[in-house]
Amino acid sequence: MRRLVAATLLLVGMAVGQAALDQPLPVAGDVIIGKLSNGLTYYVRKNSEPKDRAELRLVVNAGSNQEDDDQKGLAHFLEHMLFKGTARFPGLEIINFLEKIGMRFGPDINAYTSFDETVYILKIPTTDPAVVQKAFDVLQDWAQSATLAEADVKAESGVIVEEERLRDRTASGRINKQLIELLTSGSRYALRRPIGDMEIVRSSPTEAIRRFYRDWYRPDLMAVVAVGDFDPKAIEEIIRKNFAGLKNPDNPRPRQSYTIPAQAADAYKVLSDPEFPATQVSLYGLKPAAPERTLGDVKNRIRSELFAAMMATRLDDLANGPNPPFLQAEAGRSGFVRTHDVEELSAQAREGQEATALEALVTELRRARLGFTQAELERAKAQLLARYQKNFNERDKRNSSDLADAYVEVFLSGAVSTSDQTDYELAQRFIGELTLGDLNAYAQAFLSGPKDVLAIRPEKAGLAPLSEADLQKVVAQAEAKPVQAYQENATNAALLEKIPAPAAILKENKQPTYTELVLANGARVLYKKTDFKADEVLFRAYSPGGASLYSDEDYPEARIIPAVVDQSGLGALERSQLVRVLAGKQVAVTPFINEREEGMQGNSTAKDLETLFQLVYLYFTQPRADQAIFEKEKQSRLEAAQNRALNPISALQDVLDEYRLPGTLRGHAFSPEALQKLDRERGLAIYKERFSNAANFTFVFVGSFDEEKLKDFAQKYLGTLPTKNAKDTWKNVFPKTNPAKVEKNVYRGKDERGYAVMYYAAPLEFSLKNGVAASALQNLLDIRITEELREKLGGIYSAGVNVNLVRDPYPEASALIQFSCDPKKAEELLGALAKVIEEVKTQGASEVNLNKVREQLKRAREEALRTNGFWLNRLVNFAQYPDLDPNDTQGYFTTVEGLTSQDLQRMAQLLFRDSYLKAVLYPEAMKP
Repeated sequence: MRRLVAATLLLVGMAVGQAALDQPLPVAGDVIIGKLSNGLTYYVRKNSEPKDRAELRLVVNAGSNQEDDDQKGLAHFLEHMLFKGTARFPGLEIINFLEKIGMRFGPDINAYTSFDETVYILKIPTTDPAVVQKAFDVLQDWAQSATLAEADVKAESGVIVEEERLRDRTASGRINKQLIELLTSGSRYALRRPIGDMEIVRSSPTEAIRRFYRDWYRPDLMAVVAVGDFDPKAIEEIIRKNFAGLKNPDNPRPRQSYTIPAQAADAYKVLSDPEFPATQVSLYGLKPAAPERTLGDVKNRIRSELFAAMMATRLDDLANGPNPPFLQAEAGRSGFVRTHDVEELSAQAREGQEATALEALVTELRRARLGFTQAELERAKAQLLARYQKNFNERDKRNSSDLADAYVEVFLSGAVSTSDQTDYELAQRFIGELTLGDLNAYAQAFLSGPKDVLAIRPEKAGLAPLSEADLQKVVAQAEAKPVQAYQENATNAALLEKIPAPAAILKENKQPTYTELVLANGARVLYKKTDFKADEVLFRAYSPGGASLYSDEDYPEARIIPAVVDQSGLGALERSQLVRVLAGKQVAVTPFINEREEGMQGNSTAKDLETLFQLVYLYFTQPRADQAIFEKEKQSRLEAAQNRALNPISALQDVLDEYRLPGTLRGHAFSPEALQKLDRERGLAIYKERFSNAANFTFVFVGSFDEEKLKDFAQKYLGTLPTKNAKDTWKNVFPKTNPAKVEKNVYRGKDERGYAVMYYAAPLEFSLKNGVAASALQNLLDIRITEELREKLGGIYSAGVNVNLVRDPYPEASALIQFSCDPKKAEELLGALAKVIEEVKTQGASEVNLNKVREQLKRAREEALRTNGFWLNRLVNFAQYPDLDPNDTQGYFTTVEGLTSQDLQRMAQLLFRDSYLKAVLYPEAMKP
């Protein structure tokens, strides 16, 4: 059988490799695609990552563009209402059912509404057939059995108003609204933003919602997607049974497709906002969307990816060279709306330097049209092929969520669902076939038609004015100047010229879940080989000390210098040379110095693992802090610090920081004065000090690697690192959290938006039981706050709830609860929050909620245990705290099973005391 499969794949590859570009793409055989007699389409695929889970989607090919004039915002409103009750799941029973099986509202239960579609998302366990059937019953009820009770509509309108407040009544929200209107000018899209008209939303428009539901929620506009660890034939049978009875209307409304009219000429626009802290310039051009249906469509997409990769390198060279015209820039093509993609060339500029950045963008686009070099193309090809190779290697380890979303896109766009094998073979073919002439032709066409030229900037005193005419003049002047062809900055240098001789392994300790090595220089290595991913290695290095060992005067250098080192060259290589040497490799390493530790983090494929080790070796032995990079980092941080106060939330953050860490600059945002004093040489000296003693480090590796190769690399590149006799640990220079009761109002901002923060902290020794109780309390509060403040009062869209237990610098538990709201209702909502907290302090958790929380913690841990990231963190925690046994994987589940209502009550009583911070942000207009 294996021989037959291999031969079949070879024949498919030959057919794809030789086929004409207009040939339709072959449909994948690993997905069941069907269509019921009522027109509903379904996609079913077996996939085992994560184990014992499935991702379900109900896709409705209708969104805000299908709204009538009296329905603006009601496609999105209806999305909310489907969680408020159906024929078989009255009230909030859908959420109740899903929470009982361990799923969480938001991460596992969600939905979204766009211009052209609405998609409902469920993640479920698959071990119980009754649960799987019930989940499909939810999808079936959503399709045509929503209750849409008038009282529920009235209650939910407040939630949607708060969602609009959270997303749109900020600087980025206001700018984004204007940007969408600009790019979709003259089209239906400009008139039908999914969030809609709040006047209509507030009017409790029950009949208009019901009309939208009748008109557009019908099987001929629907798809069901199921991907997961199940028997696909059994799931197909459930879909056919559940959805075959859905009916289309007798006289269905035709579903119109809307497009965006072509621009007649370039348009120029300056957008500003008094709360927007950054400066950006962009060129946008719309192109018809190109869903992939033929081989030629794939070739065009790969050509655009190669173009973006070559432009990225050129723009990176400019951004990180001397006197950079911008801080960073990007170019490429991406999806925009159903009918259109967008070509974009954008840069983050220095404040007041829009003209410089825009001129550079136009010049680089013109330079690209003069042609790329063969060396650039070969690097881009190597880079892209490496990415496709990694994706192909991971084909059996892909997350079901990603696959489900891909089938949603297939249904909505009309693209063809291709196999991983086909995708990889086509990538190999077209990456090989595409020529320099093909890419130069693409550059000629990129942003060649009428486009939007845009500047986004702060609105503040002292900033020189900028007009649309100014932008037009800059573009005209840039287009008139002579441009020289690109000069390649080639290098034949190796990353590491001399490979160190391997050092001895002094100790090898094999444990059930990991292996420990101690090398000749005292460096410690912990590693765990896994099969969770086929081609992923995660890495972290940990050493105690960090910025705590330096004075307040040196503190800014200690925290900022790793970013400079990370962006600089390495060893004998300039940054631009380093980028070229690493082309085609899937590897990254980033050094850091945190408050109480220093280290590195990174990742690679199995093939590039030695390169990862070489980068680690060089970041220890030959780091650089290039002057140009230092100046860029300093100036960008300085500008951000000077504009930080433009964002109203910053004032609230300052209050919280001062409460948590009073009287110190540590853990606070850096002031412009501190940034002005940054010293590059002192920063680099600090960096070298922190990375001068490998014996103080534990190096952790988790993933799919050859153990013998990893040990060999460790001996060569870690065992030969410099060491010292003495070992460091962190120094406690941190003040304790203010134990007082502090209530503070802050008045900032132009829009009618409030933001409330409650913070509590109390001393508490770390233990597994206390850690589990803290996590359970967080989930319980999330459930109860959603029920009371969102569902009952309609006062918030969502709340951020974080309950944390830490050992250092002081063992304590803390809780941070925050939400956006109508500022006039802030005190009422805080009162409701206080009642929830008091309820937990006096009553603990109901049996229903206790079981929900237990299931959520168990389900989350089941999934985490099969991820490299979880085990990386677990081994790093073991390096920090040796009493945390990585081999004990059952203790957590035992503790969760033993969790009682009294445990949560005790945790709440300990944490929620009379000492706390209550801070509320109000708009300036409400200042007394």
